[in-house]
Amino acid sequence: ISDLDDLAFSLGGKGYFGLSAQRIIQDIMQARFLRDSKPNKCRRKSHVIGIFAVLAVMVGIFSNPAIQQDEGVFAIEAVTAEFGDEVISFLGLFNGCYRARKEGPSLNRRLIYEQIGSEVDGGKFGYCDNLEDGSSEGWVFFQGVSLEDACEEYLLRSDNTNTFDLLDAAATQWYTKEGQLVDYLQVSQLPKDSVSRNFPECGLDIFNQTIDSCDLLDVPKRFDGLQDIGSLIFEKIEVSSAQAGDHFDATRSHPIYLGQSSSEIILFTGRRWVLTTAEQIGDELSSFRDDSTWNQSAVLDYFYKQDFRTIEQTQREEHPWVLAVSDIVDTTTDTGTPLALQWYNVRYDSNTNQSFPFADLTRPQEATLGCARCDDDLVRCEHGGKCVEGVCECQNRATGVLCQDAPLGDGRCDEFFNEAQFHYDGGDCCGSTCTGALCGRGGLSFAFGVDLGDNTFQSQYLDDGTIIGYENCKDPQMETFTIELVPIDVPLDDIPMTAGEDCGLEAVTVICDGVLYLRTPNLYMAESVDEVEKCHEDAPLIQPLHLPPGVKCELSRPLDDFEWFYEALIFRGNNTDSTSIRQGNNSATSLAWSVPSGCLQKVFTQYLDDANRQYDTTFPEGGAIQRMASDGTSALLCTLDEDLVMERYALTMFNVSLGLRSQTWQEHQCYGWGSGRGGIEINCNEDDQVISIENGDLYGTDMRGGTIPSEISLLSHLSYVDLSYNWDIVGTLPTEIGLLNSSLSKY
Repeated sequence: ISDLDDLAFSLGGKGYFGLSAQRIIQDIMQARFLRDSKPNKCRRKSHVIGIFAVLAVMVGIFSNPAIQQDEGVFAIEAVTAEFGDEVISFLGLFNGCYRARKEGPSLNRRLIYEQIGSEVDGGKFGYCDNLEDGSSEGWVFFQGVSLEDACEEYLLRSDNTNTFDLLDAAATQWYTKEGQLVDYLQVSQLPKDSVSRNFPECGLDIFNQTIDSCDLLDVPKRFDGLQDIGSLIFEKIEVSSAQAGDHFDATRSHPIYLGQSSSEIILFTGRRWVLTTAEQIGDELSSFRDDSTWNQSAVLDYFYKQDFRTIEQTQREEHPWVLAVSDIVDTTTDTGTPLALQWYNVRYDSNTNQSFPFADLTRPQEATLGCARCDDDLVRCEHGGKCVEGVCECQNRATGVLCQDAPLGDGRCDEFFNEAQFHYDGGDCCGSTCTGALCGRGGLSFAFGVDLGDNTFQSQYLDDGTIIGYENCKDPQMETFTIELVPIDVPLDDIPMTAGEDCGLEAVTVICDGVLYLRTPNLYMAESVDEVEKCHEDAPLIQPLHLPPGVKCELSRPLDDFEWFYEALIFRGNNTDSTSIRQGNNSATSLAWSVPSGCLQKVFTQYLDDANRQYDTTFPEGGAIQRMASDGTSALLCTLDEDLVMERYALTMFNVSLGLRSQTWQEHQCYGWGSGRGGIEINCNEDDQVISIENGDLYGTDMRGGTIPSEISLLSHLSYVDLSYNWDIVGTLPTEIGLLNSSLSKY
């Protein structure tokens, strides 16, 4: 008390308590008092009166701010609140602006903040000094309960605090009534002039932003598991500022989208967009749709004349009303529309009676929403489509409101999509990547240079009457081959021929590993016998063929009159300038060859001077590589160890040059050479590398005479060679054996 007296006396003398108090104190300070052995009662009384006068002034001064604090004079007038929905699913319904109540009762001498636009049924912030049976105090968030019950039936509470400032309380940790931590709660002060500007931050800014937004939404892909959803187009309806009332909030500032072909509805719930139906919400709302037409005015009245948040409160637990929810939308990501958002299936909490769901993040939906209006600016028609008065006219067999759905992977090759960015029409343009019954049909416009649409020729189709081909295959992973049919130089006078029967092009079929890559028809001349020579003069008769690496192929021709007048040649590449890799005479009905895997081609292209020798079996190298290309094991081994592949190639050359055989060649290159009178033994180390080649049981062997191949130098770990008993080996030792001096100990 003494300290307060001194402080008050000092402040009063400096005029802090007014001129009257200052004069009194100055008179006291200037007064002269004489010492007297007898107390002067008048002076003592005067001193006491002065002290009490100063204290009275102080009480008046300090009590005035306290009264004003209780009345909210110094409090923040309005805030925005943004709730997470990870703990309580429906909290997003209460995102928006809150304003301090100016009239009416308070809660424990603190202001109450009410949700703007939903003062009756919206959320509220208040202060409780008797939380947890009076053991703590703090701010609470509540909804749908009276002030008397707010401190008992709240939804959220702050950490223990007695602050008058809601912002200070919001900065503490918040909890549910059950004690769970709240992951996200953001409260911010609105600008002081927001009241005079009708709170534009509370929804008006977003509303103005959505006025010119897309009025039609497109659902390119249906929602998984929601087969009853019939609408793929949703039409926007938006509330006017007059319908919304005095203030927009987080929900009313966003448009509502109604399904065109059924009763689906997409609307914003403060934190997420939701997909629902009129029937799921209630009979009254479903009555606003009749004969495939919505009563839009009634729908708006339904949502904006009542508080939308009461819908969530009135749903029955056994009748959940939300079918799917979007990703989180906050103040930084809110565009006012649900365009391009990720959607999720819903998860209802069986432990509560709330009917608003959580987003099941483990089950995302593939469906997204796009704008169904084109404008040749921000929203363009895709895949060559043209925008005509806001509607896309699709080209190139594309479909969808914006022509966004490309016909990929349907078995028909579309040249527009035959590009790398579309994975070459989803694989439709090449035989090895196409799937479905339509593959290759209509894939040929020319057969060996003959226009299949030319009426000069009549086509006789094979089997089911379907021409198969992939002339537009552009996938760079494919290997190109060229088939040429060469007319045989036979005097026409020696060949009995009749018009329309004996002149034309024969049918050709190519099958690789069971897949049909080419089937051309028999083409007969439709004119007189005088035109017969035309069949043989038109050259070259070539047909490109695109095959994947690692396949075994066969070209076949039917036993037909035409086979006697043509021989077939196969070339690697897209021209016939090089030497053919296969050649059949006029009586050969089939030709076979293998396309090495990509790995094998890479290895052998580096080793061989001429890559075509991989296919040409007239050379030992080509024979060996073709054998490896068709055995299956070599391609697999190539991906594991290229050095072992080269050893396998060297042993294959022994096989080709000397006729050696292995009963287990398909499984492993190191075993089986000496069994069954194979004539030679191959031994390997633990890493499957060849270390010795020795005499085997030569009796009864079917080895033929030959030379030791130069590829023996590829056996880099070879240390022992003994072929002294093999009298069928001819020629000299290859000079390349000298490359093995470092490892070879005896030969």
